[in-house]
Amino acid sequence: MNVMLLMIITPPDSHIAKFTVKKLARALNEKVNLCIYFNGLPPKQQREIRKLVQRNAHVRIRDNYPEISANKESIAAQVGKPAVTASGRASEMREGLYEPQAEIWSSELVRFGEFDLVGIVDPDFEIFEANFIDGIPDAFARDERLGFLSVDYSPSVEFYDSYSREQCILEERYHTWFCVYRRRALALENNFYFHEERTGKVRKWDHSAKLQETLRTRHGFSGSVLSREHGWKFLHYGAFAQNRSLTGGKLRVYRALRIGKHNGFIHAHGSHSLSRVIQRVSEKAYRLLQMDQYDREREHYIFESR
Repeated sequence: MNVMLLMIITPPDSHIAKFTVKKLARALNEKVNLCIYFNGLPPKQQREIRKLVQRNAHVRIRDNYPEISANKESIAAQVGKPAVTASGRASEMREGLYEPQAEIWSSELVRFGEFDLVGIVDPDFEIFEANFIDGIPDAFARDERLGFLSVDYSPSVEFYDSYSREQCILEERYHTWFCVYRRRALALENNFYFHEERTGKVRKWDHSAKLQETLRTRHGFSGSVLSREHGWKFLHYGAFAQNRSLTGGKLRVYRALRIGKHNGFIHAHGSHSLSRVIQRVSEKAYRLLQMDQYDREREHYIFESR
């Protein structure tokens, strides 16, 4: 079975994407392909990322910057407001001069008709050891009712939503960081939009969560999650679409310390004992340099002044 992964890159997360695209490109082959979708990203910012994949036969590129640029004034007036998507299917928060990601997922993934499996990979998802990808098509081949498989899962939980600043129940979800779907399932339902219900306790389904619930309850598909033993092989930095200030040297230090905290660079040296030392040192340096300020910064919409 073959896979097409879709990575949407906006201006805020283009800085981290320079690192993640480079790593992901090495994992591509005849069975695993990548479509990079430049979402409102100006040509100057696209250039460095294009160079990373220009000779890779397994990469496609799509770009909506001309359309965004041509409608810049009307789009700018919508920023910070719920706006009806181009398809008219939902109302999504307009975060910047680019399309809501759910709009692109909903429209583009079903178009990859020559692929058995299609998936989402976030631009702030970095892969250190790509062999976990190899087992994903096999999992779908073994189970015809498997509709989607993610690298991580969260059960329903009572939660304080820092974006809307309210307490709610955040419903279970198989995370979008790296999540592969059976394309046949998406031919039945492909609504990746955020959903909420306000009768009684506020209940929220993050992007793709309601779709996953519908595929399970209405169409009989199941969801699965990658074994935790693979966790050291990748890192999701989190919410880089809300990145305001992490660029250049600051980003390099932040990234190095996040990787050090996460897996101690075990993918580079293979020593568990050295990895534990690097993890402890990285955690201390992370606190000392107050790197968590950048994590807190991304807990709010980018258009909000902090």
